[in-house]
Amino acid sequence: MNTKMKLAFALSCFVVLQGIVIAQTQSIEPKAQSQLHDDSTLAKQLLEVQQRSLQSMSPERAAKYEESLRAIGETGVTHKALQVGSKAPMFELPNARGGKTALSEKLAKGPVVLTFYRGNWCPFCNLQLRALQQRLKDFDAMGASVIAISPQLPDSSLKAVDRNSLQFEVLSDVGSNVARKFNVLFTVPSQQKQYLERYNGSTGGSELPIAATYIIRQDGTITYSFLESDYRKRSEPEVLIRHLRELKNKR
Repeated sequence: MNTKMKLAFALSCFVVLQGIVIAQTQSIEPKAQSQLHDDSTLAKQLLEVQQRSLQSMSPERAAKYEESLRAIGETGVTHKALQVGSKAPMFELPNARGGKTALSEKLAKGPVVLTFYRGNWCPFCNLQLRALQQRLKDFDAMGASVIAISPQLPDSSLKAVDRNSLQFEVLSDVGSNVARKFNVLFTVPSQQKQYLERYNGSTGGSELPIAATYIIRQDGTITYSFLESDYRKRSEPEVLIRHLRELKNKR
């Protein structure tokens, strides 16, 4: 392991712990969602939460926090992830209601918007999930299914569904086997494993997905990808809908 990778590994310890601290202090309940201006873009809402979290830190801690995010990016995880033009791996995972959901079954009906998120303890993830829910009718109009995947246990996925009033598929990738096939994982130091095990189980405490969103065409080809090591940034629903519209017009 070279010096840069060692630094990223050490600093990721900080970013995971800090992320959970932010979740505990900046958690946004549905009733408070209106304070983030429902008519604003997802990016603006995410920025508001980011600014709140940074204001709660000392300048030294904030600088270390920013450095930790940059270090994860420098590992090259976004370049190693599956890119546009790749074939999406097929999978079947448990959903939040006790059933199973297969990617192949969704693709038989139309394109799929697939997003990986860290967990319902992450306020940035919750904002993204709600933003997708708010535009669900637009996704339906494009004939697309929305699937969100996290390494959480099914009970935690159910909490994400209930907390955010989600009507699309929220799946549990315990052990991160599907995320690993998409190459969107980064390793969490062993010191932080205990924190993640609360949500992900004994086999899911060592890795987390980056912020990754794909659009998958019916033939299984990835036609759009958003890959970001800074989990405070997410794909805009409007951008996804625009791409789906382009796909629909090409049929």
